[in-house]
Amino acid sequence: MKSEPSRLFIFFFRYYVKLLFSRRFNRVWLDQNYRPDENRSTVYFLNHNSWWDGIIPLLLNEFRFGQRAGAIMNEVQIRKHPFFKKIGAYAIDRNNPRKAIKTLHETVNFLDQKGTCLFLYPQGSLMGPCEPIVFEGGISWLHDHCDTVDFVPVALHQHTYYSDKPSLFIKTGKPVAMDKTLTKSEKNRIFEHSLKDLLINIRKESFTEDPDFDRLA
Repeated sequence: MKSEPSRLFIFFFRYYVKLLFSRRFNRVWLDQNYRPDENRSTVYFLNHNSWWDGIIPLLLNEFRFGQRAGAIMNEVQIRKHPFFKKIGAYAIDRNNPRKAIKTLHETVNFLDQKGTCLFLYPQGSLMGPCEPIVFEGGISWLHDHCDTVDFVPVALHQHTYYSDKPSLFIKTGKPVAMDKTLTKSEKNRIFEHSLKDLLINIRKESFTEDPDFDRLA
C-alpha cells in the first residue's frame, strides 16, 4: 500500500491538526535540538506510546522541519485509517519478509532525494510508556544502506501535572553518529540508548517550573 500524498489535503489538514492539538492538550511544547540540512535527509525515530503518535509527525514537519515527509506504518493501521496515505504514510508488511525488504529499498530510494524525511517508530507497535525500549531491525538496516541521512531521536512524553488536560512534550536530539562497520544488533543498541537517554531528560525537564521548550500548539 503506497502513499498517495496530496499537498492540497495536507495544506488544509495541517490547520485542523494544529487546532485539534490545541483543543485536546493544555499545551504542546517542543525542545528542538536539530535543524534539518537542505542537502541531507533525515530519519526521525520516536517512542510509540499514544494514539496521537500517528499525527505528531505532521505537526512537527509542517510547522517546524519543512521537509518532504514520509512515514512507515503497519499495514493493518493504514487499512483502518486510509487518510494517512494522503499525508505521506505507507505500509510495511512485517509478516512477509520479502515484501518488507522491498518496502525498505523503496524507502532508501526516497531518502536518497535531498530534503526528505522519514518518521519511524522502531518499536513496531504501540507500547506502554514503562515498557523497555527495544527496536526491530529496520532502523539498522536503513542505516546500513543510507549515506547522506541523519538519524535523529525524538522523545514524546505527556502528563496532567499542570492541568486536567494533558501537556505534550516533544524533544529532538542530535543526529546519532556511529561506525557503519558495527553489526545490526550493535547499531540497534546505540539507537535504543539514544532514545532512552532523551526520554529520561524530557521526563525530568517536563516537571520543571520553567522548562526550556517553545510552544508548538
